[in-house]
Amino acid sequence: MAAKLNELRETRAALEAIQKKLAALEADPELRKHQQFEAELRALMGKFSMSLVDINQLLDINYKPPKPAVKPAPAANDKAATGKKPGVKKTRSTRTYTNPHNGETLVYVGGVNKILEEWKEKWGADTVKGWGVLNRPDGAKPSKNKDRRG
Repeated sequence: MAAKLNELRETRAALEAIQKKLAALEADPELRKHQQFEAELRALMGKFSMSLVDINQLLDINYKPPKPAVKPAPAANDKAATGKKPGVKKTRSTRTYTNPHNGETLVYVGGVNKILEEWKEKWGADTVKGWGVLNRPDGAKPSKNKDRRG
């Protein structure tokens, strides 16, 4: 019985500490400001029937600035150093994913993509992988041994 009394006291003490921490968080003006912003943003999204994906597209989250029009002059020893023609770069294969639930299309080159990660969380990585189609720059079809990456 003494063990249960000790457990009760410890639990009450832990609960009291958590309540103090909660009160401190609720009193934080910075947190309140963020909560108010989130509530107002969600209300606006509902008013205009927009999703987070729509907001990201609207704000152009994946914006890449245009490349400079002037190319720097190649160094005299570029070809000798690399054995390749200067300024020639291999084009990368892309993968186009089409979400059958909302018709949204995503062209994926590689690296981290927030939208693709959201889809994988929501519908599973294997399912989303099945939505992808490999686009080769030369128009060739992928061989059986290569391009199995997702």
